Amino acid sequence: MEVADALAESECRGRVREFILHLRGAAACEIIPATREWLDRALDLYHQHADKGWTLTDCVSFVIMRERNVTDALTGDKHFEQAGFAALFN
Repeated sequence: MEVADALAESECRGRVREFILHLRGAAACEIIPATREWLDRALDLYHQHADKGWTLTDCVSFVIMRERNVTDALTGDKHFEQAGFAALFN
């Protein structure tokens, strides 16, 4: 979702579906569907940080990343840094 959100208004939008399908087949990549529990926790985080511009998609990512001890995000989104992660495209 983060990739699709980031590319929604770019010239690459037309290739997002193909890219995500490619990622699904890549052995080194895991696409994790948000569970109801993760969504509930993300909603709490979203509410707790109303002073930030974090999207609900961001918050779902933050919850999953924290649970899985992931510290680096393949993003340039400053919100990941605000949440304590390393945004690798900065």
